[in-house]
Amino acid sequence: MKQWLSANADLMFAVLEDLDTPVSLAVWLEIKYQEWDHLALRYVDPRNYPEGVFSSLRYRKDVQAVDLLRKAPLPTSFNRRDAAMAAWEQSETRCYITNEFIETLRAPGIQKDPIRAAYSEFLGACKKRLSRWLGRIPDSLEGGFGPGTCVEYESSDPTVVDKIWLTPTTTPSASLLFEWHYSSTLWGRERWANRLGAPGVSRGNRLTTVPKDGKTDRPISIEPLGNLWLQLGIGRFLKRKLTAVGFPAYRPDSRELFPGYTVTKRDAQSIHRELVFRCGDEALSTIDLSSASDTIARELVRELLPDDWFSLLDDCRSKMTLVPSNGRKSWRHIEKFSSMGNGFTFELESMIFGVLLAVAFGLTPGRDLWVFGDDIILPKRFFDSACNLLEMSGFEPNRRKSFREVPFFESCGGNVHGRIDVTPVRIKGPLEDIASIYAFHNALYKRGFSRRTLRKVRNLIPRALQFPGPKQLGDIVLHGLPFEIRHRHGISTVKSLRLKPEYEIPLERWSPELAMSALLLGVPSRVVRRRTGTIPVSGWSSVS
Repeated sequence: MKQWLSANADLMFAVLEDLDTPVSLAVWLEIKYQEWDHLALRYVDPRNYPEGVFSSLRYRKDVQAVDLLRKAPLPTSFNRRDAAMAAWEQSETRCYITNEFIETLRAPGIQKDPIRAAYSEFLGACKKRLSRWLGRIPDSLEGGFGPGTCVEYESSDPTVVDKIWLTPTTTPSASLLFEWHYSSTLWGRERWANRLGAPGVSRGNRLTTVPKDGKTDRPISIEPLGNLWLQLGIGRFLKRKLTAVGFPAYRPDSRELFPGYTVTKRDAQSIHRELVFRCGDEALSTIDLSSASDTIARELVRELLPDDWFSLLDDCRSKMTLVPSNGRKSWRHIEKFSSMGNGFTFELESMIFGVLLAVAFGLTPGRDLWVFGDDIILPKRFFDSACNLLEMSGFEPNRRKSFREVPFFESCGGNVHGRIDVTPVRIKGPLEDIASIYAFHNALYKRGFSRRTLRKVRNLIPRALQFPGPKQLGDIVLHGLPFEIRHRHGISTVKSLRLKPEYEIPLERWSPELAMSALLLGVPSRVVRRRTGTIPVSGWSSVS
């Protein structure tokens, strides 16, 4: 057993004992006897739990037991990386078949096949709708760097300043567009002024994998920095277009109406999680897709997007991927249009699924159709037809995670069974970070776990760093305990958790010229690398 699993076994057993069902007992035994493969493969199907309060509560307990370690890196015998690579290959094959199918729609004599002719006409109608949704291509792009790594960076977790320091590269098709934008930015002007090297050329992106669950990893592609900068600019523009046609905003939009009064709009994920509670009453259904990002076929995008938009996105994507295989790496022309890791893939898939379903069934975004990536909510009378349409377009509805009828619905991480929230709490790795322990404690408290179990969670936190407080403060305080309010400078406050990074990197580490550029771009004088450890300290938070 991995050391962190052994260290937290007592806590996991307490959680499972609180659940007290045959399923939780089975999971308890699998952890005790280290049957990790069985645990990773275990699944409870909500369709096996009929509608009714007691049935919903039983399902909530059973899925909590099974999913407690669902996202943790369990020491299974599965080769997770090979499973991810196999999934990537399957997605490429699926995209190849879709590309071949769509190319036949352009062949002479298509009218002789009524099904293909009707589908071709339908794609034409989608293209007209997307022309209205998208409008003209942007005159300029508000690019960005993103939180992840890039082709040019040898290790992981570069800071923003690392990326400013790097000599950016692009694929050949993106080079002219990037140089035009790059030369007009402070980033580019400062690099040119200090003769730090012109942008270079990369052949494409690089395929790798990241942890997903105990059975498989997730394939992602790491993009050249120049391409990524352009892609993020396109993604930002597409977000605005999606909001303009009626889909909920991707992130909460806050604005101050007058001093002291701020209005915050709800974001798409929170709206989807609220909608699953209404699916039964409003005859809605939820659809989830398998490997959606990796099954956006090149020719489908060509057929759907207006020509100028297709040219822009096609120029900015990586058309080749460096694929590791049997200890070697080889370049492959990819059949998909863009992968997970591309800065506009998520927005593009939302746009494609949205237009296909809106045109096919006469739906209105934000009224009877909601799409956020591959999470789709639409009237249940169109469920089967929608799944068939998506399959015909090269996608694979995940039948295990798509739901047409009550009592269960799932979207954007929100799970509801019989109008009862059954979203499980998951341990995703070692419970060492105090902030994650706070969040785990509060989630268990919200779901009614015993005081004994909650005490075991709190015992992972040094007594001096246990700060109880009201629920409205979120996970910077521990819920369900008496707390003391102190009045400081006329404000009611409670002690709360604060986190300081273990180390910060002063901008002086880089050249003075680039440090000045970073400051002008809004970078603080001391930067923190992603996944840097934190030091918990006490602070004060207002409760007035």
